[in-house]
Amino acid sequence: MAVIYEGNRHLANFDYNQFFHPNVCHVCKSTDQNNLLSCNRCYMISYCTEEHKILHQSHHEDICVLISSVLDEDPDWNTRRLFFHEWIEIQKTFAEIIRMTLTRELMPYEKQMFVFAKSCFICHQRGNLYTCERCISFSYCVDHAELALLHHPTMCELLTLTLKLDIAAIEQKTWQTLQVKFTTFPSKKKRVTNMGTFCNQYFRPQKGDLYWCLYDHIFTDYVSDPLTVHNGLKSANWFRLEETMGIFTVHVIAANYVNRHNFPAWELFLHLLNKNSKLIIVMIGPELQTEFNEHKVCSRCKIARKKLILESFPLLYHHYVSSTSYKPPTLIVGFQAEVHVGVTWSESIIAIQARNCPFLLTAKTETKLLKDMIKMREVLNKSVNSFLNVKNKFFSYRPYRDFETENVSYRNTYLAIFKNLN
Repeated sequence: MAVIYEGNRHLANFDYNQFFHPNVCHVCKSTDQNNLLSCNRCYMISYCTEEHKILHQSHHEDICVLISSVLDEDPDWNTRRLFFHEWIEIQKTFAEIIRMTLTRELMPYEKQMFVFAKSCFICHQRGNLYTCERCISFSYCVDHAELALLHHPTMCELLTLTLKLDIAAIEQKTWQTLQVKFTTFPSKKKRVTNMGTFCNQYFRPQKGDLYWCLYDHIFTDYVSDPLTVHNGLKSANWFRLEETMGIFTVHVIAANYVNRHNFPAWELFLHLLNKNSKLIIVMIGPELQTEFNEHKVCSRCKIARKKLILESFPLLYHHYVSSTSYKPPTLIVGFQAEVHVGVTWSESIIAIQARNCPFLLTAKTETKLLKDMIKMREVLNKSVNSFLNVKNKFFSYRPYRDFETENVSYRNTYLAIFKNLN
């Protein structure tokens, strides 16, 4: 069995809690299956040594105790067979029960423990499983070993790539590589029509289209949010950004750790504004921490007296707009906000409508975008017409594992633009 990653033994500046994978040492991310040890209580997370298990214990203890108590009350948990839609609902419910009992939001990797739990790809039983030796992201039981041959090599390669990207994204050298200063953006000499041409012009100009490395995929994810907004506003022609001075405030609703991690890339959007501009990115979402930061901008922005500000709040949007921290938005954006999911969105949709400003919404599939629009129509009791509803030219080229399809998906693939929700 080929080892995808031997593990990082120097754990300084290595935030291993950024992602979870059932067949990887959670601490050092070693993919060697020969030494993998499951947690002997919850059986949902793995380590390569007792040392790494002990190292993670303080982070894992509270959720492990709760998971174990649920499993102890259900003797058929590991052997129960389920249809795919049943598996999805059970895992979502399981995660919500644990979250409510913990009385705190689950960390992103803790959510992934439920959505990417190890199970047979056909019957979803959890015990006595085999794992694909190539991608280690695909499991099956003995009864479905023959059907496992349907695991297409292309999908295997994509799942292998997602794991490599997850690991690369938590290494400090990756982010040092991405922290380029876009002093030449925008340039009339560099023609940009989509994410591929942008990446070729500004990040990998010597490589051409033949070979993409891990950094290239991660870079497209890093810049997708501001480029998506720029492309949307340019298509709608509602703002002449190059003439915009003063304060430009963007509310990012349902923001998560990916949006927060990629915040520095918003300097791209700042470059499109006129001198003396202040771009304030307000991120609102339960996964976040309260923050107020001024980003260190490039020399070009300093000369033009431009500023890039981050404000971050662990709130639902309708709670934020009634808080003392509220700043009126120039624009509201939901990057894969999935406003059709959950029971708390109705109040936030009404709050978005009350801002009476442009609203951009992305989704990983066209179907999800349609469901979002249907939900808004139901809540507002009126037709909600988008100015534009298209496949986004600046979607991320980084594949993510997709719980709902057992496949992969790409952030910001589809885009809808609304002048307002009134």
